[in-house]
Order: sequence, then structure tokens, then C-alpha cells
Amino acid sequence: MTYHSPGSGSVRVVTLSVFHGARGPQRIADALRAVNADILCLQDASGTGRLPDPVPTLESALTDYRFIRQGAFVIASRHPIDRVE
Repeated sequence: MTYHSPGSGSVRVVTLSVFHGARGPQRIADALRAVNADILCLQDASGTGRLPDPVPTLESALTDYRFIRQGAFVIASRHPIDRVE
């Protein structure tokens, strides 16, 4: 989805269930990089008993994003995040 804000251009937003990294965190990072979004909204972004937490790998691979995490939900943005409520 691309949101067009009057007078300030557009912002590309992508949402994805990363399914706890089951497809491999690096593969997920490569796919997210390819869509070139400004904001990433990730669900199921936590480890399970058999799968390690994918977020540290995503943070290392996507260094141009700022990550904010709340449980299994992550917002990663190329733009500053002023506050989280």
C-alpha cells in the first residue's frame, strides 16, 4: 500500500506475518528489502520453542530502518518515530 500525503509525497507501507521466522530471517530480510517500503509492519515476529527470534537478524540486515517492538509485533521505519503509544 502506498499512502499519498497531501504536499509531502508518498509513503510505502508493507505488512507481513513473518511466521516466527520459519522461512528463515535472512530470506525474509531480503524480501523486505526488495519491496523498498518506508514502513514495515511485521506480525508473528518472535521466536518459538523451535525457532529462534528473527528480529535480531532483521535488524542487522535492514540497518536503514529503526525498529520498535511490542511483543510479537514490530514496526520498522526509515522515518523517525517520535512516540509509541
